[in-house]
Amino acid sequence: MTTVTLERIKVDRQRKASPELQQLARDAQLILKHNDLADRVIRTRPSLSEVLHGLDIEILSRDSVCRYQRQKRHDLEKAAQDQDPPSYASYYWGETNIADAENVPPFVLRKAIDIKRACPEVKLMVESISSDPDPFLVAKLGRETYYIEVWDEKDFEKEL
Repeated sequence: MTTVTLERIKVDRQRKASPELQQLARDAQLILKHNDLADRVIRTRPSLSEVLHGLDIEILSRDSVCRYQRQKRHDLEKAAQDQDPPSYASYYWGETNIADAENVPPFVLRKAIDIKRACPEVKLMVESISSDPDPFLVAKLGRETYYIEVWDEKDFEKEL
């Protein structure tokens, strides 16, 4: 099994759009009924990146999470094929709302509560691979998605 290191990084705050770009977004929304630009540049609430920055939460690098998830899937499929008799099971990563997730450790719940208090609109999900407990806490708001935390359900001994 190859080890993939999960890297933590500071979240970048989104830059505020120029007044000209904000006006273009409003015009496109009003005249063309085109909402895409307005959704991105006209904000009535703080972005998720601003909330996480304000809470001093470092996110997991998306690249390192993707490498880790590919490797985890490969390792599980290889282990299944090496059994006697071999199994050719498929493994996939899926999401569950945190409200429906089981065995979420206290240090993850604490971080999820802090985020939800600061940003009530955020969607908090637990992403895990089928039949193997190795989940991630994921925060989503609009077009923003961040991997916040990872834990191995066999190891709940982390500090609060």
